[in-house]
Amino acid sequence: MRFPLITSLPFIIRKAALIMSNTEGIAIFKKIYDLDLLVYQYVRFFPKSDKFVLGERIEHASIDLLEGIITANQQREKQASLVEASVKLDILRIFIRLSKDLRLLDLKKYETLSGHIVEIGRMLGGWIKYEKEKKTPKEGSPVTIPLSLHEDLSQPL
Repeated sequence: MRFPLITSLPFIIRKAALIMSNTEGIAIFKKIYDLDLLVYQYVRFFPKSDKFVLGERIEHASIDLLEGIITANQQREKQASLVEASVKLDILRIFIRLSKDLRLLDLKKYETLSGHIVEIGRMLGGWIKYEKEKKTPKEGSPVTIPLSLHEDLSQPL
């Protein structure tokens, strides 16, 4: 019996749609999901010699970005995963620019993808900034000092 070969991107996008219920409120997830759909549509038309080298790298970088956001959303400490997703976005940005320079993408498609990438970068940067600020107390805010069980509470600090 022969099993059909499942191409990675459509399968992962369908899987991501199932996960979407957990990430329904995350605007960045929706934006990356839309980017992934566009990437898949555009890479299909790459010449065969480039489709299986640069095209696959673009598809993988795009899907890795989506997975990174899903992972960050599921974790309590999100900052490390968000920084990793930011690196993946930079890699995707370079691959998309390379595709344009090699004339695998026309200018209109490049501008469409770049617009999505810029917007995702802003959203991701804002989320990273929020997570950093959440960890560090603001200036002038009260700092809680934990008391050990052996300290005398009657003595002033």
